[in-house]
Amino acid sequence: MLAGMQLPAGYRITQEGEIRQMKESFGELGLAIALAILFLYFSMVVAFASYLRPFIVMSAIPLAFIGVPWGMLLLERHLCMPAAMGMILLAGIVVNNSILPADFIESARANGTALQEAIEQAISRRTRPIVMTALSTAAGMTPVAAQSAVGLERLSPLAVVAIAGLLVSTFLTLAWVPALYAGIDRLKGMLWHLKEFARQP
Repeated sequence: MLAGMQLPAGYRITQEGEIRQMKESFGELGLAIALAILFLYFSMVVAFASYLRPFIVMSAIPLAFIGVPWGMLLLERHLCMPAAMGMILLAGIVVNNSILPADFIESARANGTALQEAIEQAISRRTRPIVMTALSTAAGMTPVAAQSAVGLERLSPLAVVAIAGLLVSTFLTLAWVPALYAGIDRLKGMLWHLKEFARQP
């Protein structure tokens, strides 16, 4: 309706008030998320002593957002600042869950374990702590998501985002991170063999 209005010269229509403040807040939040991801990457570069391994861990972050829209639609919550804060919380938990199998594989391979065996051990031994973390977080946030926690009703979208994202990403992470680790490792092996083959006379 506003797009079809004919305004006099020198006049324009803008969104003000809470809408404008919300847009500014989301812009600042986007910058904060970008900086957080950057700092997280460099901190894991030091921890893993590698520039590639942190990408494997951080690649699980998009998996966390697969369940978010379904949870929001199912419980009829809307996208707002608490929901955006829930996505930051969710990303942190997912990264932590991704580090567990990746770090176990690194440690097992450093001790001479074969790649396939290291991956199988990582999945079997790290599934329980990862699932326990997800379920305990979801259980703790259920009263907030159900709006039964007095005084925290406005944080219901945050809890819904965290719960829905965790329930989906927990199981996807256990499959995705080891599979990506194995794929990249085998690709590096192929590139090394090609380089050695190219050096031969």
